Amino acid sequence: MRTVVYFGGHRRLEQRPTFDQLFPLLDLVTTLDPYFTMAYRFGSIFLAEPLPGGAGRPDLAISLLDKGVQADPRRWEYFEDIGFVHYFWTGDYTAAAEWFKRAADQRLRGGIDGRVIEQEQAQQCERGGFLHAAGEMFHGGVGMG
Repeated sequence: MRTVVYFGGHRRLEQRPTFDQLFPLLDLVTTLDPYFTMAYRFGSIFLAEPLPGGAGRPDLAISLLDKGVQADPRRWEYFEDIGFVHYFWTGDYTAAAEWFKRAADQRLRGGIDGRVIEQEQAQQCERGGFLHAAGEMFHGGVGMG
């Protein structure tokens, strides 16, 4: 709860919020409860979002999500979220495609048709104008088949 109050308070009250305590608080929360999915998923968005709306730290967002992957590697959502951080905030579309592939693989292992998510993610890349990443995903450049 303290993490939510910290983020909301800084965002609302500070002229130039820095959110310098956001990652340590999220790290503490996820250490106390390694299966707190929303802390990883929403926390990573708040970390990655540029200032003034967030901390402007996609590197810390990826680090937090990676901690989630280590705690519960069956959660395909963490893999997909890392892909989105790369897609939207780091601009590394090849890394995004690789993480989307890993998410699709995890979904397939869990009984969810991974081909559907691969196609959806490739279409998102294509719609966003990232034709290279979309082509890699559609044509198997990062191991998608």
